Amino acid sequence: MVRLGVEFSIGGFTFKRFTVNSPLDYLHRIEAPILGLAQAIDGKSAGFSFQQKIAPKFAFGEVDPALDLCMSIGQFPTGVRSSLKVGFQFESEIPNSGKLRQFSVVRIAGSTVLATGNHPLAGKVVDIAGAILSVRHADELELQHQHAHGPFTRVHGIIPSQAPTKLQQHPCETGSE
Repeated sequence: MVRLGVEFSIGGFTFKRFTVNSPLDYLHRIEAPILGLAQAIDGKSAGFSFQQKIAPKFAFGEVDPALDLCMSIGQFPTGVRSSLKVGFQFESEIPNSGKLRQFSVVRIAGSTVLATGNHPLAGKVVDIAGAILSVRHADELELQHQHAHGPFTRVHGIIPSQAPTKLQQHPCETGSE
């Protein structure tokens, strides 16, 4: 289990900060918030400081146009249509794959809903800077659950509330569906 003080930023905008008093705890090699962070500290010990740019592939992924959906409001269940708004999340099949994924509504234009299965920070270079505060062996329960336990286990809250959601050449906007 690794305890970090770390700051995540994009283009100078800090979107998440974990401090000595409010650190990030995670099970190294099992649940890293982003792969590039795990790679930056792999094999290091408490006291190691780091500062690195993480390529999109090792952060929140590249933008995948196949994960952008153009849907009619009529494709949603009747009971859901009135509550559709930007930010609404739903699970749907990835086109031509049969796999389920979570999608977020990014725009509604008339009866057309634009949604994406891309992470809000996909395609972005992420800057990380911080230090390893402590390292310990995971306990049996943490290994069973595949995540750290304790007061500072907030890996799942890494998505910034102000994440950019602009789609690049969305199929609904280019005329192809």
